[in-house]
Amino acid sequence: MRSRRSYNFIFWWRIAWVWYRSENSIKRGVAKYIYKRLQRNYSVEIPLSVEIGAGFFLPHPLGIVIRKEFVAGTNFTLRQNTTIGSNRINKEKTIFGDNVTVGANSCIIGNNIVIGDNVQIGAMSFVNKSVPDNTVIITEKENREW
Repeated sequence: MRSRRSYNFIFWWRIAWVWYRSENSIKRGVAKYIYKRLQRNYSVEIPLSVEIGAGFFLPHPLGIVIRKEFVAGTNFTLRQNTTIGSNRINKEKTIFGDNVTVGANSCIIGNNIVIGDNVQIGAMSFVNKSVPDNTVIITEKENREW
Protein backbone atom coordinates (compact mmCIF):
# COMPACT_ATOMS: atom_id res chain seq x y z
CA MET A 1 0.00 0.00 0.00
CA ARG A 2 1.28 3.45 -0.87
CA SER A 3 1.88 5.96 1.85
CA ARG A 4 0.28 9.36 1.55
CA ARG A 5 3.71 10.93 1.06
CA SER A 6 4.53 8.54 -1.76
CA TYR A 7 1.15 9.03 -3.40
CA ASN A 8 1.45 12.84 -3.21
CA PHE A 9 4.90 12.83 -4.78
CA ILE A 10 3.96 10.53 -7.66
CA PHE A 11 0.66 12.36 -8.26
CA TRP A 12 2.29 15.80 -8.57
CA TRP A 13 5.32 14.50 -10.43
CA ARG A 14 3.06 12.86 -13.06
CA ILE A 15 1.11 16.09 -13.50
CA ALA A 16 4.34 18.03 -13.97
CA TRP A 17 5.65 15.29 -16.28
CA VAL A 18 2.58 15.55 -18.59
CA TRP A 19 2.50 19.35 -18.58
CA TYR A 20 6.24 19.54 -19.28
CA ARG A 21 5.62 17.80 -22.61
CA SER A 22 2.94 20.32 -23.56
CA GLU A 23 3.40 22.89 -26.30
CA ASN A 24 1.77 25.48 -24.00
CA SER A 25 4.51 27.60 -22.40
CA ILE A 26 2.32 28.36 -19.35
CA LYS A 27 1.86 24.64 -18.62
CA ARG A 28 5.60 24.07 -19.08
CA GLY A 29 6.32 26.90 -16.65
CA VAL A 30 3.91 25.50 -14.06
CA ALA A 31 5.45 22.04 -14.55
CA LYS A 32 8.92 23.42 -13.79
CA TYR A 33 7.56 25.19 -10.70
CA ILE A 34 5.93 21.97 -9.44
CA TYR A 35 9.17 20.07 -10.09
CA LYS A 36 11.26 22.58 -8.10
CA ARG A 37 8.80 22.35 -5.17
CA LEU A 38 8.98 18.56 -5.27
CA GLN A 39 12.78 18.69 -5.30
CA ARG A 40 12.81 20.97 -2.27
CA ASN A 41 10.13 19.15 -0.26
CA TYR A 42 11.17 15.55 -0.96
CA SER A 43 14.91 15.73 -1.81
CA VAL A 44 14.16 13.73 -4.95
CA GLU A 45 15.62 14.58 -8.36
CA ILE A 46 13.73 12.74 -11.08
CA PRO A 47 13.94 15.03 -14.11
CA LEU A 48 10.82 15.64 -16.15
CA SER A 49 12.68 14.48 -19.27
CA VAL A 50 12.79 10.83 -18.13
CA GLU A 51 10.34 8.25 -19.44
CA ILE A 52 8.77 6.03 -16.78
CA GLY A 53 5.89 3.67 -17.53
CA ALA A 54 2.72 3.00 -15.57
CA GLY A 55 2.98 1.46 -12.13
CA PHE A 56 5.86 3.69 -10.97
CA PHE A 57 6.21 3.31 -7.18
CA LEU A 58 8.37 5.08 -4.60
CA PRO A 59 7.72 3.54 -1.16
CA HIS A 60 9.85 6.22 0.54
CA PRO A 61 10.49 9.25 -1.70
CA LEU A 62 13.71 10.52 -0.17
CA GLY A 63 17.24 11.08 -1.49
CA ILE A 64 16.69 9.76 -5.02
CA VAL A 65 18.71 11.01 -7.99
CA ILE A 66 18.10 9.90 -11.58
CA ARG A 67 19.94 11.12 -14.67
CA LYS A 68 18.12 12.96 -17.46
CA GLU A 69 18.63 10.22 -20.06
CA PHE A 70 16.62 7.47 -18.37
CA VAL A 71 13.85 5.13 -19.55
CA ALA A 72 11.95 2.66 -17.35
CA GLY A 73 9.20 0.23 -18.26
CA THR A 74 6.04 -0.55 -16.33
CA ASN A 75 5.92 -1.46 -12.62
CA PHE A 76 9.20 0.23 -11.72
CA THR A 77 9.86 0.40 -7.95
CA LEU A 78 12.63 2.58 -6.56
CA ARG A 79 13.50 2.77 -2.88
CA GLN A 80 15.13 5.60 -0.90
CA ASN A 81 18.67 6.96 -1.22
CA THR A 82 19.27 5.56 -4.68
CA THR A 83 21.33 7.02 -7.53
CA ILE A 84 20.98 6.17 -11.19
CA GLY A 85 23.62 8.01 -13.16
CA SER A 86 26.46 8.03 -15.63
CA ASN A 87 30.18 8.12 -14.99
CA ARG A 88 30.66 10.80 -17.65
CA ILE A 89 28.62 13.18 -19.74
CA ASN A 90 26.91 11.33 -22.57
CA LYS A 91 23.54 11.26 -24.27
CA GLU A 92 23.04 7.49 -24.26
CA LYS A 93 20.04 6.39 -22.24
CA THR A 94 20.04 4.13 -19.23
CA ILE A 95 17.22 1.66 -19.86
CA PHE A 96 15.27 -0.39 -17.31
CA GLY A 97 12.80 -3.05 -18.44
CA ASP A 98 9.43 -3.95 -16.96
CA ASN A 99 8.96 -5.14 -13.36
CA VAL A 100 12.28 -3.82 -12.02
CA THR A 101 12.77 -3.24 -8.29
CA VAL A 102 15.75 -1.31 -6.91
CA GLY A 103 16.55 -1.63 -3.20
CA ALA A 104 17.47 1.12 -0.77
CA ASN A 105 20.90 2.80 -0.89
CA SER A 106 21.73 1.33 -4.31
CA CYS A 107 23.93 2.95 -6.92
CA ILE A 108 23.61 2.25 -10.64
CA ILE A 109 26.30 4.12 -12.53
CA GLY A 110 27.74 3.59 -15.97
CA ASN A 111 27.35 4.13 -19.69
CA ASN A 112 24.94 2.19 -21.92
CA ILE A 113 23.45 0.26 -18.99
CA VAL A 114 20.43 -1.88 -19.79
CA ILE A 115 18.58 -3.60 -16.95
CA GLY A 116 16.34 -6.38 -18.26
CA ASP A 117 12.77 -7.33 -17.37
CA ASN A 118 11.91 -8.89 -13.99
CA VAL A 119 15.13 -7.80 -12.29
CA GLN A 120 15.53 -7.21 -8.55
CA ILE A 121 18.49 -5.19 -7.33
CA GLY A 122 19.07 -5.66 -3.60
CA ALA A 123 19.71 -3.00 -1.01
CA MET A 124 23.15 -1.37 -0.94
CA SER A 125 24.10 -2.79 -4.35
CA PHE A 126 26.49 -1.20 -6.82
CA VAL A 127 25.76 -1.93 -10.48
CA ASN A 128 28.05 -0.72 -13.27
CA LYS A 129 27.20 -3.22 -16.02
CA SER A 130 24.08 -4.30 -17.87
CA VAL A 131 21.90 -6.96 -16.23
CA PRO A 132 20.01 -9.67 -18.18
CA ASP A 133 16.32 -10.51 -17.73
CA ASN A 134 15.08 -12.47 -14.69
CA THR A 135 18.06 -11.71 -12.46
CA VAL A 136 18.51 -10.92 -8.77
CA ILE A 137 21.51 -8.74 -7.82
CA ILE A 138 22.82 -8.93 -4.26
CA THR A 139 26.05 -7.30 -3.16
CA GLU A 140 27.60 -9.28 -0.36
CA LYS A 141 29.84 -7.63 2.18
CA GLU A 142 33.16 -9.30 2.87
CA ASN A 143 33.55 -10.97 6.23
CA ARG A 144 36.16 -9.00 8.13
CA GLU A 145 37.52 -9.40 11.61
CA TRP A 146 37.89 -6.20 13.55
